[in-house]
Amino acid sequence: MVREEGLAGIYKGYIGTTGRTAGSYGIRFMVHSDASPWLNKYIETKGICDMLGGSIGGIISVLCTHPIDVVKTRM
Repeated sequence: MVREEGLAGIYKGYIGTTGRTAGSYGIRFMVHSDASPWLNKYIETKGICDMLGGSIGGIISVLCTHPIDVVKTRM
């Protein structure tokens, strides 16, 4: 890749990937930090609340950032 496209070829798509990843993790952690304490009101086991909060955060982050990932992949 370096021979054909030069050193810049290694970083092709860097901005799109970084933007999608930062958005995804930002949404995931935000939802997890809000969902876990809310779930703790209804479920006594903290480990289960954290697991469910993380799962909800993961699902929502994928739903929000999937369109960006499609555009990035097509670029």
